[in-house]
Amino acid sequence: MSARVLFVAIALALSAGPAAAESGRWWRDPATQRDVDLSPAQVSAIERVYETSVAERRVLRARLDREDRALAHALAQGTLTDAAAERLVNRVEHVRARRNIARTSLLVRIYDMLTPEQRRKLPLLLARQ
Repeated sequence: MSARVLFVAIALALSAGPAAAESGRWWRDPATQRDVDLSPAQVSAIERVYETSVAERRVLRARLDREDRALAHALAQGTLTDAAAERLVNRVEHVRARRNIARTSLLVRIYDMLTPEQRRKLPLLLARQ
């Protein structure tokens, strides 16, 4: 099972799915814990890493929303120069990149907590959900 497949599966689980996965916290679901053989220590460790990252990711999401709105507003005005448009787009994309980096870092930290067997099982399980 490739790291890319696991990354995609975890990314999907963090964004949607049944039970605890709906909140992006698939590791809280007792069936997932059982099927992936997550230990209570792993569940706690994943929860701590997730909680540690939430504040930063929320701030980045709010900032991205503000920057997107500012760009949309400026475009709707129809008075942007190419240089001003480029600056606004660069601001939006810079924040988007920072947000994606924070999310990917979270996924990598979670991935590192799993055993090779769990890394194999998780994408299969999440694909069924």
